[in-house]
Amino acid sequence: LFESQGINLVQMINSNMMLIVQGLSVQVYCFKSILDESWELKHIFFLDGTESVSSSEAVSLMSVRSKYSFIHDAPIVLGSMFIGYTSEDPNVLHIWNVQEGKKLRTVECKITSAPYNKIWAIVKSEKPSLDIVVIVRNCFNSKDTFHIYIYSLKHLDFLPFHETHDIPDYFTRHMKCVLQGRFLAVTVNGPLFIYNYLTSQLVHTISTTTNCDVLAVNNHILFTEQRMFYKIFNTNTLELENITVTNNTEVPTIYDFGEILFGKFFYTLDRPRNEQVWVMGDNLMSEKVTWLGCLKYDKHSKINKSNTKLIVVPSFHEDYFIYENFW
Repeated sequence: LFESQGINLVQMINSNMMLIVQGLSVQVYCFKSILDESWELKHIFFLDGTESVSSSEAVSLMSVRSKYSFIHDAPIVLGSMFIGYTSEDPNVLHIWNVQEGKKLRTVECKITSAPYNKIWAIVKSEKPSLDIVVIVRNCFNSKDTFHIYIYSLKHLDFLPFHETHDIPDYFTRHMKCVLQGRFLAVTVNGPLFIYNYLTSQLVHTISTTTNCDVLAVNNHILFTEQRMFYKIFNTNTLELENITVTNNTEVPTIYDFGEILFGKFFYTLDRPRNEQVWVMGDNLMSEKVTWLGCLKYDKHSKINKSNTKLIVVPSFHEDYFIYENFW
Protein backbone atom coordinates (compact mmCIF):
# COMPACT_ATOMS: atom_id res chain seq x y z
CA LEU A 1 0.00 0.00 0.00
CA PHE A 2 1.06 3.61 -0.57
CA GLU A 3 2.00 5.17 2.76
CA SER A 4 1.26 8.69 1.49
CA GLN A 5 -2.39 7.87 0.74
CA GLY A 6 -5.30 6.78 2.89
CA ILE A 7 -7.56 3.91 1.89
CA ASN A 8 -10.70 5.08 0.10
CA LEU A 9 -12.30 1.74 -0.72
CA VAL A 10 -11.80 -1.98 -0.04
CA GLN A 11 -13.89 -4.37 -2.12
CA MET A 12 -13.93 -8.13 -2.63
CA ILE A 13 -14.07 -9.09 -6.33
CA ASN A 14 -14.44 -12.80 -5.62
CA SER A 15 -13.30 -15.24 -2.93
CA ASN A 16 -9.69 -15.02 -4.18
CA MET A 17 -9.40 -11.40 -5.26
CA MET A 18 -9.70 -7.98 -3.63
CA LEU A 19 -9.22 -4.39 -4.78
CA ILE A 20 -8.01 -1.43 -2.73
CA VAL A 21 -8.41 2.20 -3.82
CA GLN A 22 -5.91 4.85 -2.71
CA GLY A 23 -6.16 8.27 -4.32
CA LEU A 24 -6.41 7.64 -8.07
CA SER A 25 -4.80 4.20 -7.84
CA VAL A 26 -6.60 0.86 -7.87
CA GLN A 27 -4.62 -2.14 -6.59
CA VAL A 28 -5.84 -5.67 -7.25
CA TYR A 29 -4.60 -8.48 -4.98
CA CYS A 30 -4.94 -12.27 -5.31
CA PHE A 31 -4.72 -14.98 -2.63
CA LYS A 32 -5.71 -18.59 -2.01
CA SER A 33 -7.25 -17.50 1.28
CA ILE A 34 -7.82 -13.99 2.57
CA LEU A 35 -6.10 -15.20 5.76
CA ASP A 36 -2.80 -15.78 3.90
CA GLU A 37 0.13 -13.88 5.42
CA SER A 38 0.95 -12.28 2.07
CA TRP A 39 -1.09 -11.49 -1.02
CA GLU A 40 0.06 -11.35 -4.63
CA LEU A 41 -0.26 -7.94 -6.29
CA LYS A 42 -1.88 -8.74 -9.63
CA HIS A 43 -2.51 -5.28 -11.11
CA ILE A 44 -2.08 -1.60 -10.36
CA PHE A 45 -3.73 1.03 -12.51
CA PHE A 46 -4.67 4.67 -12.22
CA LEU A 47 -8.33 5.31 -12.98
CA ASP A 48 -7.62 7.96 -15.62
CA GLY A 49 -4.73 5.99 -17.11
CA THR A 50 -4.79 3.82 -20.23
CA GLU A 51 -3.16 0.63 -18.97
CA SER A 52 -1.89 -1.15 -15.88
CA VAL A 53 1.52 -0.15 -14.52
CA SER A 54 4.23 -1.88 -12.52
CA SER A 55 4.56 -1.22 -8.80
CA SER A 56 7.72 0.87 -9.38
CA GLU A 57 5.95 2.94 -12.05
CA ALA A 58 3.04 3.43 -9.68
CA VAL A 59 5.34 4.80 -6.97
CA SER A 60 6.84 7.27 -9.47
CA LEU A 61 3.40 8.35 -10.68
CA MET A 62 2.14 8.81 -7.13
CA SER A 63 5.03 11.18 -6.44
CA VAL A 64 4.04 13.53 -9.28
CA ARG A 65 0.26 13.31 -9.00
CA SER A 66 -1.41 15.75 -6.63
CA LYS A 67 -2.14 14.23 -3.25
CA TYR A 68 -5.50 15.97 -3.45
CA SER A 69 -6.49 14.04 -6.59
CA PHE A 70 -8.88 11.20 -5.94
CA ILE A 71 -11.58 8.99 -7.41
CA HIS A 72 -14.68 11.11 -6.96
CA ASP A 73 -17.75 10.07 -4.97
CA ALA A 74 -18.43 6.34 -4.63
CA PRO A 75 -17.04 4.25 -7.51
CA ILE A 76 -19.04 1.23 -8.66
CA VAL A 77 -17.77 -2.35 -8.60
CA LEU A 78 -19.89 -4.80 -10.59
CA GLY A 79 -18.39 -8.25 -10.95
CA SER A 80 -15.03 -7.68 -12.60
CA MET A 81 -15.88 -4.12 -13.67
CA PHE A 82 -14.74 -0.95 -11.89
CA ILE A 83 -16.44 2.32 -12.84
CA GLY A 84 -15.59 5.80 -11.58
CA TYR A 85 -14.60 9.40 -12.34
CA THR A 86 -11.89 11.65 -10.95
CA SER A 87 -11.81 14.94 -9.09
CA GLU A 88 -9.51 16.34 -11.79
CA ASP A 89 -11.85 15.65 -14.72
CA PRO A 90 -15.43 15.05 -13.51
CA ASN A 91 -16.81 14.97 -17.07
CA VAL A 92 -15.24 11.62 -17.93
CA LEU A 93 -16.29 8.14 -16.83
CA HIS A 94 -13.61 5.42 -16.74
CA ILE A 95 -14.44 1.71 -17.01
CA TRP A 96 -11.91 -1.03 -16.19
CA ASN A 97 -11.84 -4.82 -16.08
CA VAL A 98 -10.05 -5.39 -12.77
CA GLN A 99 -9.48 -9.12 -13.26
CA GLU A 100 -7.54 -8.48 -16.46
CA GLY A 101 -6.21 -5.03 -15.55
CA LYS A 102 -7.49 -3.65 -18.86
CA LYS A 103 -9.30 -0.42 -19.59
CA LEU A 104 -12.57 -1.06 -21.40
CA ARG A 105 -13.84 2.42 -22.16
CA THR A 106 -13.40 6.13 -21.51
CA VAL A 107 -16.81 7.83 -21.70
CA GLU A 108 -17.11 11.57 -22.34
CA CYS A 109 -20.13 12.89 -20.42
CA LYS A 110 -19.93 16.59 -21.28
CA ILE A 111 -23.46 17.35 -22.44
CA THR A 112 -23.21 21.01 -23.44
CA SER A 113 -20.62 23.74 -23.81
CA ALA A 114 -21.86 25.47 -20.65
CA PRO A 115 -19.05 26.56 -18.30
CA TYR A 116 -20.04 24.25 -15.46
CA ASN A 117 -20.73 20.66 -16.41
CA LYS A 118 -19.85 17.56 -14.35
CA ILE A 119 -20.95 14.08 -13.40
CA TRP A 120 -23.14 14.48 -10.33
CA ALA A 121 -23.40 10.79 -9.42
CA ILE A 122 -23.29 7.23 -10.70
CA VAL A 123 -25.72 4.70 -9.24
CA LYS A 124 -25.90 0.93 -9.59
CA SER A 125 -29.02 -1.21 -9.36
CA GLU A 126 -29.99 -2.86 -6.09
CA LYS A 127 -30.69 -6.00 -8.13
CA PRO A 128 -28.02 -7.72 -10.25
CA SER A 129 -27.78 -5.63 -13.41
CA LEU A 130 -25.17 -4.31 -15.84
CA ASP A 131 -27.09 -1.05 -16.25
CA ILE A 132 -26.08 1.97 -14.16
CA VAL A 133 -27.43 5.50 -13.77
CA VAL A 134 -25.22 8.40 -14.84
CA ILE A 135 -26.40 11.83 -13.63
CA VAL A 136 -24.75 14.87 -15.20
CA ARG A 137 -25.26 18.27 -13.64
CA ASN A 138 -25.19 21.38 -15.84
CA CYS A 139 -25.19 24.85 -14.28
CA PHE A 140 -26.06 27.87 -16.43
CA ASN A 141 -27.52 31.26 -15.47
CA SER A 142 -28.02 30.22 -11.83
CA LYS A 143 -30.12 27.22 -12.85
CA ASP A 144 -29.15 23.60 -12.32
CA THR A 145 -30.23 21.05 -14.90
CA PHE A 146 -29.76 17.38 -14.11
CA HIS A 147 -29.46 15.06 -17.11
CA ILE A 148 -30.24 11.43 -16.24
CA TYR A 149 -28.90 8.63 -18.43
CA ILE A 150 -28.67 4.85 -18.26
CA TYR A 151 -25.33 3.35 -19.29
CA SER A 152 -25.12 -0.32 -20.28
CA LEU A 153 -21.94 -2.06 -19.15
CA LYS A 154 -22.96 -4.99 -21.34
CA HIS A 155 -22.97 -2.91 -24.53
CA LEU A 156 -20.56 -0.22 -23.25
CA ASP A 157 -22.91 2.48 -24.49
CA PHE A 158 -25.77 4.68 -23.33
CA LEU A 159 -29.32 3.36 -23.64
CA PRO A 160 -31.95 5.62 -25.29
CA PHE A 161 -33.37 6.74 -21.92
CA HIS A 162 -32.74 10.43 -21.13
CA GLU A 163 -34.63 12.69 -18.73
CA THR A 164 -33.87 16.19 -17.46
CA HIS A 165 -34.95 17.96 -14.28
CA ASP A 166 -34.40 21.66 -13.59
CA ILE A 167 -33.77 23.21 -10.18
CA PRO A 168 -33.99 27.03 -10.39
CA ASP A 169 -32.64 27.75 -6.90
CA TYR A 170 -28.93 26.89 -6.82
CA PHE A 171 -28.83 26.77 -3.02
CA THR A 172 -31.67 24.29 -2.42
CA ARG A 173 -30.83 21.52 -4.86
CA HIS A 174 -31.75 18.08 -3.59
CA MET A 175 -31.71 15.03 -5.80
CA LYS A 176 -31.52 11.31 -5.25
CA CYS A 177 -32.34 8.25 -7.32
CA VAL A 178 -32.37 4.45 -7.12
CA LEU A 179 -32.40 1.77 -9.79
CA GLN A 180 -34.44 -1.37 -9.09
CA GLY A 181 -34.98 -3.86 -11.89
CA ARG A 182 -36.25 -1.94 -14.90
CA PHE A 183 -37.45 0.96 -12.78
CA LEU A 184 -35.74 4.24 -11.95
CA ALA A 185 -37.08 6.34 -9.07
CA VAL A 186 -36.01 9.98 -8.81
CA THR A 187 -36.73 12.69 -6.25
CA VAL A 188 -35.91 16.28 -7.21
CA ASN A 189 -36.45 18.98 -4.57
CA GLY A 190 -39.69 17.32 -3.51
CA PRO A 191 -41.65 15.65 -6.34
CA LEU A 192 -41.16 11.94 -6.96
CA PHE A 193 -40.88 10.33 -10.40
CA ILE A 194 -40.87 6.63 -11.30
CA TYR A 195 -39.73 5.62 -14.80
CA ASN A 196 -39.50 2.39 -16.73
CA TYR A 197 -36.12 3.18 -18.23
CA LEU A 198 -36.29 0.34 -20.79
CA THR A 199 -39.36 1.91 -22.43
CA SER A 200 -38.61 5.54 -21.36
CA GLN A 201 -42.11 5.62 -19.87
CA LEU A 202 -43.08 7.74 -16.86
CA VAL A 203 -44.98 5.30 -14.62
CA HIS A 204 -45.88 7.51 -11.64
CA THR A 205 -45.53 11.12 -10.52
CA ILE A 206 -46.07 11.91 -6.85
CA SER A 207 -46.54 15.46 -5.59
CA THR A 208 -44.99 16.34 -2.23
CA THR A 209 -44.63 19.41 -0.06
CA THR A 210 -41.09 18.82 1.20
CA ASN A 211 -37.83 17.21 0.10
CA CYS A 212 -38.04 13.43 0.03
CA ASP A 213 -35.73 10.46 0.10
CA VAL A 214 -35.82 7.14 -1.71
CA LEU A 215 -34.47 3.63 -1.08
CA ALA A 216 -34.84 0.29 -2.90
CA VAL A 217 -35.43 -2.80 -0.72
CA ASN A 218 -36.14 -6.21 -2.27
CA ASN A 219 -38.92 -5.70 -4.85
CA HIS A 220 -39.97 -2.35 -3.43
CA ILE A 221 -38.99 1.29 -3.66
CA LEU A 222 -39.64 3.28 -0.48
CA PHE A 223 -40.23 7.03 -0.26
CA THR A 224 -40.26 9.43 2.69
CA GLU A 225 -41.86 12.82 3.20
CA GLN A 226 -41.91 15.16 6.20
CA ARG A 227 -39.41 12.85 7.95
CA MET A 228 -41.79 9.90 7.89
CA PHE A 229 -42.41 6.90 5.65
CA TYR A 230 -44.71 7.95 2.84
CA LYS A 231 -45.20 5.69 -0.21
CA ILE A 232 -44.04 2.29 -1.40
CA PHE A 233 -43.85 1.13 -5.03
CA ASN A 234 -44.03 -2.58 -5.81
CA THR A 235 -41.89 -3.31 -8.88
CA ASN A 236 -43.81 -6.56 -9.54
CA THR A 237 -47.39 -5.28 -9.41
CA LEU A 238 -46.58 -1.61 -10.29
CA GLU A 239 -48.87 -0.58 -7.43
CA LEU A 240 -48.15 2.50 -5.34
CA GLU A 241 -49.37 2.28 -1.74
CA ASN A 242 -49.02 4.09 1.57
CA ILE A 243 -46.38 2.58 3.85
CA THR A 244 -47.68 1.10 7.10
CA VAL A 245 -45.46 1.17 10.21
CA THR A 246 -46.43 -1.75 12.45
CA ASN A 247 -45.01 -0.42 15.75
CA ASN A 248 -47.55 0.71 18.33
CA THR A 249 -45.00 2.88 20.13
CA GLU A 250 -43.43 6.09 18.90
CA VAL A 251 -40.83 5.53 16.20
CA PRO A 252 -37.84 7.72 15.27
CA THR A 253 -38.05 10.44 12.65
CA ILE A 254 -36.37 9.78 9.31
CA TYR A 255 -34.00 12.52 8.21
CA ASP A 256 -32.33 10.34 5.59
CA PHE A 257 -32.36 6.80 4.31
CA GLY A 258 -29.16 4.91 4.99
CA GLU A 259 -28.46 1.66 3.16
CA ILE A 260 -29.62 -1.92 2.96
CA LEU A 261 -27.87 -3.96 5.65
CA PHE A 262 -28.80 -7.28 4.04
CA GLY A 263 -31.96 -8.82 2.63
CA LYS A 264 -35.02 -6.95 3.86
CA PHE A 265 -33.14 -5.14 6.67
CA PHE A 266 -32.15 -1.49 6.21
CA TYR A 267 -31.39 1.55 8.30
CA THR A 268 -32.39 5.22 8.40
CA LEU A 269 -30.76 8.22 10.08
CA ASP A 270 -32.45 10.33 12.75
CA ARG A 271 -31.65 13.89 13.86
CA PRO A 272 -28.45 13.05 15.83
CA ARG A 273 -27.43 10.85 12.86
CA ASN A 274 -28.03 7.62 14.75
CA GLU A 275 -28.70 4.51 12.66
CA GLN A 276 -32.23 3.19 13.15
CA VAL A 277 -32.82 -0.35 11.86
CA TRP A 278 -36.02 -1.44 10.10
CA VAL A 279 -37.29 -4.59 8.41
CA MET A 280 -39.74 -5.08 5.57
CA GLY A 281 -42.71 -7.42 6.00
CA ASP A 282 -42.23 -11.13 5.29
CA ASN A 283 -44.71 -11.11 2.42
CA LEU A 284 -43.14 -9.87 -0.83
CA MET A 285 -46.40 -7.99 -1.48
CA SER A 286 -46.32 -6.34 1.95
CA GLU A 287 -46.33 -2.56 2.32
CA LYS A 288 -45.44 -2.84 6.03
CA VAL A 289 -42.21 -1.92 7.82
CA THR A 290 -41.21 -2.48 11.45
CA TRP A 291 -38.72 -0.50 13.52
CA LEU A 292 -36.28 -2.81 15.35
CA GLY A 293 -34.13 -0.30 17.24
CA CYS A 294 -30.93 1.72 17.14
CA LEU A 295 -27.73 0.13 15.88
CA LYS A 296 -24.23 1.59 15.80
CA TYR A 297 -23.37 0.74 12.20
CA ASP A 298 -20.01 1.65 10.65
CA LYS A 299 -20.67 3.18 7.23
CA HIS A 300 -17.08 2.40 6.22
CA SER A 301 -17.76 -1.33 6.31
CA LYS A 302 -18.74 -4.01 3.81
CA ILE A 303 -20.17 -7.44 4.48
CA ASN A 304 -20.36 -10.38 2.08
CA LYS A 305 -23.64 -11.86 0.84
CA SER A 306 -23.57 -14.80 3.25
CA ASN A 307 -22.92 -12.41 6.18
CA THR A 308 -19.84 -14.31 7.35
CA LYS A 309 -17.06 -11.81 6.58
CA LEU A 310 -16.69 -8.13 7.37
CA ILE A 311 -14.22 -5.50 6.16
CA VAL A 312 -13.99 -2.21 8.09
CA VAL A 313 -11.98 0.89 7.22
CA PRO A 314 -11.73 2.87 10.51
CA SER A 315 -13.14 6.38 10.11
CA PHE A 316 -10.14 8.08 11.72
CA HIS A 317 -7.37 5.75 10.54
CA GLU A 318 -7.78 5.32 6.79
CA ASP A 319 -4.29 3.94 6.21
CA TYR A 320 -5.34 0.36 7.10
CA PHE A 321 -8.42 -1.83 7.22
CA ILE A 322 -9.73 -4.63 9.46
CA TYR A 323 -10.91 -8.02 8.22
CA GLU A 324 -13.18 -10.14 10.43
CA ASN A 325 -14.20 -13.74 9.70
CA PHE A 326 -17.20 -14.86 11.78
CA TRP A 327 -17.25 -18.55 10.88
